[in-house]
Amino acid sequence: MLIEAFAAMVMKFPDWNLEIIGPITDEQYYDSLKSSVKKYGMEKRILFTGAFNADQLREKYSTSSIFCLFSTYESFAIARWEAIASGMYVISTSAGCASDSLKYGIHIVPDNNIEIAAEEISNGIRSIENHGYIFERKKIPSYKELALKIIDEVNND
Repeated sequence: MLIEAFAAMVMKFPDWNLEIIGPITDEQYYDSLKSSVKKYGMEKRILFTGAFNADQLREKYSTSSIFCLFSTYESFAIARWEAIASGMYVISTSAGCASDSLKYGIHIVPDNNIEIAAEEISNGIRSIENHGYIFERKKIPSYKELALKIIDEVNND
């Protein structure tokens, strides 16, 4: 969905590119993603970086503007929390407890809705380019705080 959404809106924003970060664990899926990139003629605008170590990720979070997580399933989605903590404009599907991070300003899009995802990416770019989005690091709960909240919820049920 991310490649299709980016391709649908990218011509309006010629200075923006997409980096897809993460290990390649399924060659067949990776080949299908590369085919999609080629289908849309985005070979120079979409880059697959592969896996990053922790330092590289911190650097990427601090130098990037928009973070998209368009999974249909996630367990906890730690990468989304890292992006929120870094102050990025975060767009996500509802996977992996996304609604729990609404108060931190994330933008939730429906699963598999390319049109709405493309519009939200466009909104993010416009907000950033027009200086309407302020990048600020956000204080998010620590793992310990989250664990205590879960324990509290379990005990109250």
